Amino acid sequence: MTRIQRIILAGMIGLTGTAPCRAARLNRIFLYGNTHLEPAVILRELRIHEGDSLTPDLLKTERAWLLRQKFLKNIEFQLMPECASGRTNLILVVREKQGWSPSPILGRNSVFGWYGGLHLETNPWPIRRQRLRLTLQAGGHRLFQFLWQDPWFAGSLRLFWEIRAWYTSFPYHFSDHPPGFEEQDTGIEAQIGHQFGRLLQAGIRSGLESIRTGERVIMRSGTQTDRLVSAGIFADIDTRDWPVWPREGIRVNGWTRWYSPEYGDDFSQSGLDFQGFIPVRRHTLAVQTIFRKSHGNVPVYKRFHAASDRAVRGYRFGEFAGDNLLAATVEYRFPIFSIRQPVQGLHIGYGGVLFFDTGAAWYQHESPEKIHFQEAAGIGLQGVFRDWAVRFEYGHHFHGWGFFTYGTSLKF
Repeated sequence: MTRIQRIILAGMIGLTGTAPCRAARLNRIFLYGNTHLEPAVILRELRIHEGDSLTPDLLKTERAWLLRQKFLKNIEFQLMPECASGRTNLILVVREKQGWSPSPILGRNSVFGWYGGLHLETNPWPIRRQRLRLTLQAGGHRLFQFLWQDPWFAGSLRLFWEIRAWYTSFPYHFSDHPPGFEEQDTGIEAQIGHQFGRLLQAGIRSGLESIRTGERVIMRSGTQTDRLVSAGIFADIDTRDWPVWPREGIRVNGWTRWYSPEYGDDFSQSGLDFQGFIPVRRHTLAVQTIFRKSHGNVPVYKRFHAASDRAVRGYRFGEFAGDNLLAATVEYRFPIFSIRQPVQGLHIGYGGVLFFDTGAAWYQHESPEKIHFQEAAGIGLQGVFRDWAVRFEYGHHFHGWGFFTYGTSLKF
Protein backbone atom coordinates (compact mmCIF):
# COMPACT_ATOMS: atom_id res chain seq x y z
CA MET A 1 0.00 0.00 0.00
CA THR A 2 1.37 3.42 -0.94
CA ARG A 3 1.66 6.34 1.48
CA ILE A 4 -1.15 8.22 -0.28
CA GLN A 5 -3.43 5.15 -0.01
CA ARG A 6 -2.70 4.91 3.72
CA ILE A 7 -3.62 8.58 4.25
CA ILE A 8 -6.85 8.25 2.25
CA LEU A 9 -7.80 5.01 4.02
CA ALA A 10 -7.06 6.42 7.45
CA GLY A 11 -9.28 9.39 6.66
CA MET A 12 -12.11 7.20 5.41
CA ILE A 13 -11.96 4.95 8.48
CA GLY A 14 -11.62 7.93 10.76
CA LEU A 15 -14.83 9.42 9.39
CA THR A 16 -16.71 6.22 10.15
CA GLY A 17 -15.94 6.59 13.85
CA THR A 18 -18.32 9.55 14.09
CA ALA A 19 -20.92 8.25 11.67
CA PRO A 20 -24.40 8.71 13.21
CA CYS A 21 -25.92 5.83 11.24
CA ARG A 22 -25.38 2.10 11.03
CA ALA A 23 -25.88 0.62 7.59
CA ALA A 24 -25.84 -3.15 7.24
CA ARG A 25 -26.15 -3.75 3.47
CA LEU A 26 -23.23 -3.64 1.10
CA ASN A 27 -22.77 -0.75 -1.30
CA ARG A 28 -19.21 -1.18 -2.67
CA ILE A 29 -15.96 -3.00 -1.89
CA PHE A 30 -12.64 -1.12 -1.78
CA LEU A 31 -9.38 -3.07 -1.92
CA TYR A 32 -6.01 -1.80 -0.66
CA GLY A 33 -2.60 -3.36 -0.19
CA ASN A 34 -2.36 -5.62 -3.26
CA THR A 35 0.90 -4.87 -5.08
CA HIS A 36 1.16 -7.90 -7.39
CA LEU A 37 -2.21 -9.63 -7.48
CA GLU A 38 -4.91 -8.21 -9.69
CA PRO A 39 -7.96 -7.02 -7.68
CA ALA A 40 -10.22 -9.50 -9.50
CA VAL A 41 -8.06 -12.43 -8.31
CA ILE A 42 -8.86 -11.51 -4.70
CA LEU A 43 -12.43 -10.23 -5.04
CA ARG A 44 -13.67 -13.21 -7.07
CA GLU A 45 -13.09 -15.46 -4.03
CA LEU A 46 -15.69 -13.50 -2.00
CA ARG A 47 -19.34 -14.49 -1.79
CA ILE A 48 -20.47 -10.96 -1.02
CA HIS A 49 -22.51 -8.96 -3.52
CA GLU A 50 -24.11 -5.54 -3.66
CA GLY A 51 -27.13 -5.37 -1.37
CA ASP A 52 -26.08 -8.30 0.84
CA SER A 53 -26.42 -7.98 4.60
CA LEU A 54 -22.96 -7.80 6.19
CA THR A 55 -23.31 -9.83 9.36
CA PRO A 56 -20.32 -10.57 11.64
CA ASP A 57 -20.60 -14.31 10.86
CA LEU A 58 -20.52 -13.66 7.10
CA LEU A 59 -17.43 -11.46 7.34
CA LYS A 60 -15.70 -14.01 9.57
CA THR A 61 -16.41 -16.79 7.08
CA GLU A 62 -15.18 -14.76 4.10
CA ARG A 63 -12.01 -13.71 5.86
CA ALA A 64 -11.18 -17.28 6.87
CA TRP A 65 -11.78 -18.46 3.30
CA LEU A 66 -9.41 -15.85 1.82
CA LEU A 67 -6.66 -16.82 4.26
CA ARG A 68 -7.14 -20.49 3.42
CA GLN A 69 -6.19 -19.79 -0.22
CA LYS A 70 -2.57 -19.22 0.91
CA PHE A 71 -1.85 -16.18 -1.28
CA LEU A 72 -2.56 -13.56 1.42
CA LYS A 73 -0.63 -13.12 4.66
CA ASN A 74 -3.12 -10.91 6.48
CA ILE A 75 -6.56 -9.41 5.87
CA GLU A 76 -8.41 -6.60 7.67
CA PHE A 77 -12.08 -5.79 7.11
CA GLN A 78 -13.38 -2.28 7.81
CA LEU A 79 -16.93 -0.97 7.40
CA MET A 80 -17.72 2.60 6.28
CA PRO A 81 -21.47 3.40 6.46
CA GLU A 82 -23.04 5.92 4.08
CA CYS A 83 -25.95 7.62 5.77
CA ALA A 84 -27.43 9.09 2.58
CA SER A 85 -27.80 5.75 0.83
CA GLY A 86 -28.46 3.67 3.92
CA ARG A 87 -25.72 1.27 2.88
CA THR A 88 -22.12 0.62 3.83
CA ASN A 89 -18.82 0.24 2.01
CA LEU A 90 -16.54 -2.67 2.81
CA ILE A 91 -12.82 -1.90 2.91
CA LEU A 92 -10.34 -4.77 2.50
CA VAL A 93 -6.76 -4.14 3.55
CA VAL A 94 -4.60 -7.07 2.49
CA ARG A 95 -0.97 -8.09 2.74
CA GLU A 96 0.28 -10.46 0.07
CA LYS A 97 2.66 -13.36 0.52
CA GLN A 98 5.85 -12.66 -1.40
CA GLY A 99 9.03 -14.56 -2.17
CA TRP A 100 9.64 -18.18 -1.22
CA SER A 101 7.84 -19.87 1.67
CA PRO A 102 9.97 -22.76 3.03
CA SER A 103 8.72 -25.60 5.21
CA PRO A 104 10.81 -28.50 6.55
CA ILE A 105 10.57 -32.24 5.90
CA LEU A 106 11.78 -34.70 8.51
CA GLY A 107 10.78 -38.30 9.11
CA ARG A 108 11.89 -41.76 10.12
CA ASN A 109 10.57 -45.31 9.79
CA SER A 110 11.88 -48.85 10.21
CA VAL A 111 12.72 -49.36 6.50
CA PHE A 112 13.87 -45.99 5.16
CA GLY A 113 15.49 -44.79 8.38
CA TRP A 114 15.89 -41.02 8.56
CA TYR A 115 15.05 -38.73 5.68
CA GLY A 116 14.72 -34.98 5.49
CA GLY A 117 14.40 -32.07 3.15
CA LEU A 118 12.54 -28.90 2.30
CA HIS A 119 9.40 -27.67 0.55
CA LEU A 120 9.85 -24.36 -1.28
CA GLU A 121 6.69 -22.62 -2.45
CA THR A 122 6.17 -19.35 -4.28
CA ASN A 123 3.87 -17.60 -6.72
CA PRO A 124 5.96 -17.32 -9.92
CA TRP A 125 3.25 -15.38 -11.78
CA PRO A 126 1.29 -13.77 -8.92
CA ILE A 127 -0.86 -11.71 -11.27
CA ARG A 128 -2.55 -14.97 -12.26
CA ARG A 129 -2.15 -16.60 -8.82
CA GLN A 130 -0.28 -19.58 -10.19
CA ARG A 131 1.88 -21.44 -7.69
CA LEU A 132 5.21 -23.20 -7.99
CA ARG A 133 6.36 -25.74 -5.41
CA LEU A 134 9.66 -27.61 -5.23
CA THR A 135 10.30 -30.55 -2.92
CA LEU A 136 13.84 -31.72 -2.15
CA GLN A 137 14.32 -34.75 0.09
CA ALA A 138 17.39 -36.84 0.93
CA GLY A 139 18.17 -39.82 3.15
CA GLY A 140 16.46 -43.22 3.17
CA HIS A 141 13.71 -41.95 0.88
CA ARG A 142 15.06 -39.61 -1.79
CA LEU A 143 12.67 -37.35 -3.66
CA PHE A 144 12.67 -34.43 -6.07
CA GLN A 145 9.31 -33.02 -7.12
CA PHE A 146 8.21 -30.07 -9.25
CA LEU A 147 4.60 -28.88 -8.91
CA TRP A 148 3.06 -26.05 -10.96
CA GLN A 149 -0.63 -25.23 -10.57
CA ASP A 150 -3.29 -22.65 -11.25
CA PRO A 151 -6.28 -22.93 -8.86
CA TRP A 152 -8.59 -20.76 -11.00
CA PHE A 153 -8.64 -19.98 -14.71
CA ALA A 154 -11.22 -19.63 -17.51
CA GLY A 155 -13.22 -17.02 -15.60
CA SER A 156 -16.68 -18.11 -14.46
CA LEU A 157 -15.99 -21.71 -15.54
CA ARG A 158 -13.62 -21.86 -12.55
CA LEU A 159 -11.31 -24.53 -13.89
CA PHE A 160 -7.98 -25.50 -12.32
CA TRP A 161 -4.92 -27.30 -13.67
CA GLU A 162 -1.78 -28.87 -12.27
CA ILE A 163 1.45 -30.28 -13.68
CA ARG A 164 3.65 -32.49 -11.51
CA ALA A 165 7.02 -34.09 -12.30
CA TRP A 166 8.99 -36.24 -9.87
CA TYR A 167 11.92 -38.53 -9.24
CA THR A 168 12.02 -40.80 -6.19
CA SER A 169 14.38 -43.56 -5.04
CA PHE A 170 14.02 -45.87 -2.05
CA PRO A 171 14.79 -49.43 -0.88
CA TYR A 172 11.89 -51.84 -1.43
CA HIS A 173 12.74 -53.90 1.64
CA PHE A 174 9.20 -55.03 2.30
CA SER A 175 8.10 -58.47 3.46
CA ASP A 176 6.30 -59.40 0.20
CA HIS A 177 9.54 -59.56 -1.82
CA PRO A 178 12.64 -60.54 0.17
CA PRO A 179 15.49 -59.68 0.09
CA GLY A 180 14.28 -56.47 -1.56
CA PHE A 181 15.60 -54.16 -4.24
CA GLU A 182 16.22 -50.48 -4.98
CA GLU A 183 13.32 -48.81 -6.78
CA GLN A 184 13.57 -45.62 -8.85
CA ASP A 185 10.44 -43.92 -10.11
CA THR A 186 10.42 -41.03 -12.61
CA GLY A 187 7.22 -39.54 -13.92
CA ILE A 188 5.14 -36.61 -15.10
CA GLU A 189 1.41 -36.03 -14.60
CA ALA A 190 -1.12 -33.40 -15.65
CA GLN A 191 -4.63 -32.85 -14.36
CA ILE A 192 -7.49 -30.46 -15.08
CA GLY A 193 -10.74 -30.04 -13.22
CA HIS A 194 -13.61 -27.86 -12.09
CA GLN A 195 -14.26 -26.28 -8.70
CA PHE A 196 -17.93 -26.65 -7.73
CA GLY A 197 -18.55 -23.95 -5.13
CA ARG A 198 -16.18 -24.14 -2.18
CA LEU A 199 -16.62 -27.77 -1.21
CA LEU A 200 -16.21 -29.97 -4.29
CA GLN A 201 -13.47 -30.48 -6.87
CA ALA A 202 -13.58 -33.00 -9.71
CA GLY A 203 -11.45 -33.62 -12.74
CA ILE A 204 -9.33 -35.91 -14.90
CA ARG A 205 -5.61 -36.70 -14.88
CA SER A 206 -3.10 -38.45 -17.09
CA GLY A 207 0.54 -39.39 -16.65
CA LEU A 208 3.62 -41.27 -17.77
CA GLU A 209 5.90 -43.24 -15.41
CA SER A 210 9.22 -44.99 -15.79
CA ILE A 211 9.99 -47.47 -12.99
CA ARG A 212 13.43 -49.03 -12.68
CA THR A 213 14.55 -51.88 -10.39
CA GLY A 214 17.32 -54.45 -10.30
CA GLU A 215 14.82 -57.34 -10.25
CA ARG A 216 13.98 -58.28 -13.84
CA VAL A 217 11.76 -61.15 -12.70
CA ILE A 218 9.11 -58.73 -11.35
CA MET A 219 9.19 -56.35 -14.35
CA ARG A 220 6.61 -56.48 -17.12
CA SER A 221 9.23 -55.73 -19.78
CA GLY A 222 11.68 -58.42 -18.68
CA THR A 223 14.31 -55.69 -18.39
CA GLN A 224 15.21 -53.34 -15.52
CA THR A 225 12.72 -50.66 -16.65
CA ASP A 226 8.93 -50.61 -17.02
CA ARG A 227 7.02 -47.74 -18.62
CA LEU A 228 3.35 -47.09 -17.88
CA VAL A 229 0.81 -44.67 -19.33
CA SER A 230 -2.10 -43.83 -17.02
CA ALA A 231 -5.38 -41.94 -17.05
CA GLY A 232 -7.92 -41.38 -14.32
CA ILE A 233 -10.72 -39.40 -12.73
CA PHE A 234 -11.01 -37.95 -9.22
CA ALA A 235 -13.33 -36.04 -6.90
CA ASP A 236 -12.71 -34.35 -3.56
CA ILE A 237 -15.15 -32.95 -0.98
CA ASP A 238 -13.62 -30.85 1.80
CA THR A 239 -15.50 -29.06 4.61
CA ARG A 240 -12.63 -28.99 7.17
CA ASP A 241 -12.17 -25.74 9.03
CA TRP A 242 -8.36 -25.81 8.57
CA PRO A 243 -6.56 -28.53 6.55
CA VAL A 244 -3.32 -28.59 8.60
CA TRP A 245 -4.89 -29.29 12.00
CA PRO A 246 -8.69 -29.67 11.62
CA ARG A 247 -11.13 -29.33 14.48
CA GLU A 248 -14.34 -30.08 12.60
CA GLY A 249 -15.61 -31.03 9.16
CA ILE A 250 -15.07 -33.91 6.74
CA ARG A 251 -13.01 -34.75 3.69
CA VAL A 252 -13.95 -37.41 1.14
CA ASN A 253 -11.60 -38.25 -1.73
CA GLY A 254 -12.34 -40.78 -4.47
CA TRP A 255 -10.31 -41.73 -7.54
CA THR A 256 -9.87 -44.34 -10.25
CA ARG A 257 -6.80 -44.81 -12.43
CA TRP A 258 -6.22 -47.06 -15.45
CA TYR A 259 -2.67 -48.18 -16.32
CA SER A 260 -1.44 -49.31 -19.71
CA PRO A 261 2.07 -50.80 -19.48
CA GLU A 262 4.41 -50.89 -22.46
CA TYR A 263 4.44 -54.69 -22.03
CA GLY A 264 1.80 -56.92 -20.47
CA ASP A 265 -1.87 -56.54 -19.64
CA ASP A 266 -3.59 -53.36 -18.51
CA PHE A 267 -4.72 -52.98 -14.89
CA SER A 268 -6.60 -50.44 -12.80
CA GLN A 269 -6.75 -49.21 -9.22
CA SER A 270 -9.37 -47.23 -7.28
CA GLY A 271 -9.41 -45.56 -3.90
CA LEU A 272 -11.82 -43.96 -1.45
CA ASP A 273 -10.66 -42.03 1.64
CA PHE A 274 -12.85 -40.56 4.37
CA GLN A 275 -11.79 -38.24 7.18
CA GLY A 276 -14.10 -36.86 9.85
CA PHE A 277 -13.45 -34.45 12.73
CA ILE A 278 -15.82 -33.89 15.65
CA PRO A 279 -15.07 -31.24 18.32
CA VAL A 280 -15.47 -32.52 21.89
CA ARG A 281 -15.21 -29.36 23.95
CA ARG A 282 -11.58 -28.32 23.43
CA HIS A 283 -10.61 -31.77 22.17
CA THR A 284 -11.14 -33.46 18.78
CA LEU A 285 -12.33 -36.94 17.85
CA ALA A 286 -10.86 -37.78 14.43
CA VAL A 287 -11.70 -40.84 12.30
CA GLN A 288 -10.32 -42.08 8.99
CA THR A 289 -11.04 -44.95 6.61
CA ILE A 290 -8.93 -45.94 3.58
CA PHE A 291 -10.04 -48.34 0.85
CA ARG A 292 -7.99 -49.45 -2.18
CA LYS A 293 -9.15 -51.88 -4.88
CA SER A 294 -7.27 -53.30 -7.88
CA HIS A 295 -8.35 -55.08 -11.05
CA GLY A 296 -6.06 -57.01 -13.36
CA ASN A 297 -2.49 -58.22 -12.96
CA VAL A 298 -0.87 -55.68 -10.63
CA PRO A 299 2.97 -55.50 -10.66
CA VAL A 300 4.91 -55.73 -7.40
CA TYR A 301 5.84 -52.04 -7.39
CA LYS A 302 2.14 -51.00 -7.46
CA ARG A 303 1.04 -53.08 -4.47
CA PHE A 304 -0.48 -51.52 -1.36
CA HIS A 305 0.98 -51.97 2.13
CA ALA A 306 -1.17 -51.84 5.25
CA ALA A 307 1.67 -51.10 7.69
CA SER A 308 2.72 -47.48 7.20
CA ASP A 309 2.50 -44.07 8.82
CA ARG A 310 -0.54 -43.39 6.58
CA ALA A 311 -2.45 -46.63 7.34
CA VAL A 312 -1.65 -48.94 10.30
CA ARG A 313 1.12 -47.74 12.62
CA GLY A 314 3.01 -49.87 15.12
CA TYR A 315 4.37 -52.45 12.65
CA ARG A 316 7.47 -52.61 10.51
CA PHE A 317 7.00 -50.22 7.61
CA GLY A 318 5.69 -51.93 4.46
CA GLU A 319 4.32 -55.13 6.00
CA PHE A 320 1.07 -56.82 4.88
CA ALA A 321 1.20 -56.24 1.11
CA GLY A 322 -1.56 -56.90 -1.39
CA ASP A 323 -3.56 -55.68 -4.37
CA ASN A 324 -6.33 -54.37 -2.10
CA LEU A 325 -6.30 -52.47 1.19
CA LEU A 326 -8.78 -51.55 3.91
CA ALA A 327 -7.73 -49.57 6.99
CA ALA A 328 -9.39 -47.46 9.69
CA THR A 329 -8.16 -45.14 12.42
CA VAL A 330 -9.68 -43.45 15.45
CA GLU A 331 -7.73 -40.64 17.14
CA TYR A 332 -8.51 -38.62 20.24
CA ARG A 333 -6.57 -35.36 20.03
CA PHE A 334 -6.24 -33.11 23.07
CA PRO A 335 -4.36 -29.78 23.03
CA ILE A 336 -1.82 -28.99 25.75
CA PHE A 337 -1.04 -25.50 24.50
CA SER A 338 -2.86 -23.94 21.57
CA ILE A 339 -3.46 -20.57 19.95
CA ARG A 340 -6.08 -21.13 17.28
CA GLN A 341 -7.46 -18.14 15.40
CA PRO A 342 -8.52 -19.23 11.88
CA VAL A 343 -9.72 -15.77 10.83
CA GLN A 344 -6.17 -14.49 11.35
CA GLY A 345 -4.48 -17.53 9.85
CA LEU A 346 -2.85 -18.24 13.23
CA HIS A 347 -2.42 -21.84 14.39
CA ILE A 348 0.33 -22.49 16.92
CA GLY A 349 0.45 -25.18 19.57
CA TYR A 350 1.02 -28.78 20.53
CA GLY A 351 -1.02 -31.57 22.03
CA GLY A 352 -1.33 -35.27 22.69
CA VAL A 353 -3.05 -38.01 20.73
CA LEU A 354 -4.38 -41.47 21.58
CA PHE A 355 -5.01 -43.68 18.56
CA PHE A 356 -6.23 -47.08 17.45
CA ASP A 357 -5.44 -48.41 13.94
CA THR A 358 -6.68 -51.50 12.16
CA GLY A 359 -6.25 -52.68 8.60
CA ALA A 360 -5.51 -55.46 6.14
CA ALA A 361 -4.04 -55.92 2.67
CA TRP A 362 -4.87 -58.92 0.48
CA TYR A 363 -4.41 -60.22 -3.05
CA GLN A 364 -7.20 -60.56 -5.56
CA HIS A 365 -7.07 -64.36 -5.60
CA GLU A 366 -7.46 -64.62 -1.80
CA SER A 367 -10.85 -65.57 -0.40
CA PRO A 368 -12.46 -63.30 2.23
CA GLU A 369 -11.92 -65.78 5.07
CA LYS A 370 -8.14 -65.50 4.54
CA ILE A 371 -8.12 -61.75 5.10
CA HIS A 372 -6.61 -60.99 8.52
CA PHE A 373 -6.90 -57.54 10.06
CA GLN A 374 -3.98 -56.23 12.12
CA GLU A 375 -4.50 -53.88 15.05
CA ALA A 376 -2.31 -51.41 16.91
CA ALA A 377 -2.82 -48.75 19.58
CA GLY A 378 -0.56 -45.93 20.56
CA ILE A 379 0.15 -42.50 21.91
CA GLY A 380 1.95 -39.49 20.55
CA LEU A 381 2.58 -35.77 20.44
CA GLN A 382 1.50 -33.41 17.67
CA GLY A 383 2.60 -29.86 17.04
CA VAL A 384 1.54 -27.22 14.54
CA PHE A 385 3.02 -23.90 13.46
CA ARG A 386 0.86 -22.10 10.90
CA ASP A 387 0.93 -24.23 7.71
CA TRP A 388 3.08 -27.15 8.82
CA ALA A 389 2.87 -29.79 11.51
CA VAL A 390 5.11 -32.30 13.27
CA ARG A 391 4.36 -35.58 15.08
CA PHE A 392 6.10 -38.13 17.28
CA GLU A 393 4.14 -41.36 17.84
CA TYR A 394 4.59 -44.84 19.26
CA GLY A 395 2.38 -47.71 18.11
CA HIS A 396 2.09 -51.06 19.91
CA HIS A 397 0.77 -54.09 17.96
CA PHE A 398 0.05 -56.45 20.91
CA HIS A 399 2.64 -59.04 19.78
CA GLY A 400 5.83 -57.56 21.19
CA TRP A 401 7.46 -54.19 20.89
CA GLY A 402 5.98 -51.81 18.37
CA PHE A 403 7.56 -48.99 16.36
CA PHE A 404 8.09 -45.24 16.64
CA THR A 405 7.08 -42.84 13.86
CA TYR A 406 8.38 -39.32 13.34
CA GLY A 407 7.29 -36.87 10.68
CA THR A 408 6.56 -33.29 9.65
CA SER A 409 2.94 -33.99 8.80
CA LEU A 410 0.00 -35.58 10.58
CA LYS A 411 -1.41 -38.96 9.55
CA PHE A 412 -4.54 -37.15 8.36
